[in-house]
Amino acid sequence: MELPNKDKKVDQKNFTSYRESRDWLQRNGFKSVGMVLDEPWKEYFVERWEKEGFVALTVNILYLPKGESLSLPLLSYEKPYQIDIALSSK
Repeated sequence: MELPNKDKKVDQKNFTSYRESRDWLQRNGFKSVGMVLDEPWKEYFVERWEKEGFVALTVNILYLPKGESLSLPLLSYEKPYQIDIALSSK
């Protein structure tokens, strides 16, 4: 599964729950096409969503694989479900 180019990122949304993020994606016409199995993204449980001309990746930014550390601003913990939206390379 091809990941979008980070230079094509057009928006980012953050939500308090996976359900809230999923509902937003579905209301906006995105369809889930499965989990990203490329390294290292599969370790973060990244889900890929597509809509004509766009790709969205969802991730719980609080989940960190063993042995990794990440310093996040405190506000990030309030809405940890992140959606990155990019232009599709198709």
